[in-house]
Amino acid sequence: DQDGAEGNVATIQQTGWFNEAIINQDSEENVANVDQTGKNMLATIDQSNGVGNIANVVQGDDALDNANQVDVDQLGNFNQVTVTQLGSLNTGDIWQQGDLNTYTLDQDGLRNYAGNAQYGTENQITISQSGNNNATV
Repeated sequence: DQDGAEGNVATIQQTGWFNEAIINQDSEENVANVDQTGKNMLATIDQSNGVGNIANVVQGDDALDNANQVDVDQLGNFNQVTVTQLGSLNTGDIWQQGDLNTYTLDQDGLRNYAGNAQYGTENQITISQSGNNNATV
């Protein structure tokens, strides 16, 4: 769903079975890219009420990766999220509200979780989790 006046870009590439990507961009100049490989991947991106937001998601690098999920919500202007999840059963829950915020998540392994929120201007979160059963809140 892209309801903005102009300039929104959404690119989805899914390989494997039962992958789902939902993108909602209700303003202008927002970009969302999703690339999912494997099976049972879910990516949800909501970039509403702001301009110039970017979200990139990669989940899995081979057919054995499965059931990774990411939920990205960005309200504000010129926010950026980059997510890479390799392995299986990894989850990212990301909320950014404000302007010029950056969030980078890299998870590689099994059953890792990252759930974070940023409010305000020019905040930055970088999370890298490798192995199994890690959590960052």
